[in-house]
Order: sequence, then C-alpha cells, then structure tokens
Amino acid sequence: MLAVYNFKVEYLKCVDFAENPIAPQVFFTTFYWGDYPVMCHFAYFASKLRKIPLTLTTERTYTPKGFKGIALRLLDHTFNKIVRNGVDVYTAHCTAARRYCIENLEARKNIITMPPSIDIFSAFS
Repeated sequence: MLAVYNFKVEYLKCVDFAENPIAPQVFFTTFYWGDYPVMCHFAYFASKLRKIPLTLTTERTYTPKGFKGIALRLLDHTFNKIVRNGVDVYTAHCTAARRYCIENLEARKNIITMPPSIDIFSAFS
C-alpha cells in the first residue's frame, strides 16, 4: 500500500558559508532538515519558537578526520545533542547511519530508518 502524506515542500534560497547553507527564511516556514549544518540549529530553534514539529534526518556513518572532525565532535556533544534529542521525529537514510547515531552519538530518540526514495508510480504518469 502506498502511503500518502499531505505536506508542502518548500525550497529555501541559501547562501553558502563554509559548506553550511544559511537561509534566514527558515524562521518563516515549516521544517524538515538534515544532518547538522548551522541551518539545522536555526531550524531547531525556530521550530521551538513557532511550536512547529521538526523532523531531522541523518546520513552520517562516520566522523571525518582533521579539523572538521574535531569541530563536528564538539558540536555533537553540545548543540547537535540538543537537536538530536529535541526533535519530534529523527530518521536515518540507512541502517548504518541509524547504528552510528546510536553507538557513537548516544542518540536517545527513537531513530526511524527511512531510505531516500522516489514515488515511481507518479514519476511515470
């Protein structure tokens, strides 16, 4: 059975800042955000201010090495932890990402494995 969900997808115009998209209009829209760029933190706090549910999705299966890895580990134990445990729904793109979050990030939230996909039935109609 095909599940149908009634929600609107809205693409935000972003400015790229060191591989982190910044979109001020995040405070005026509904939320579904992935991984942990700066915009994820903005979306989290905006969703709490506006009392709008937030879904976070992750595809992380490792922590990078070098400076990026150090910065990410610092975020993982501070802001990312707040977001991870405070979202309404937490999804992972695959079982490896789900396992990584549970084992390495100590995610307390129930993580739903939801592989990215397309609706092939509408794609060809």
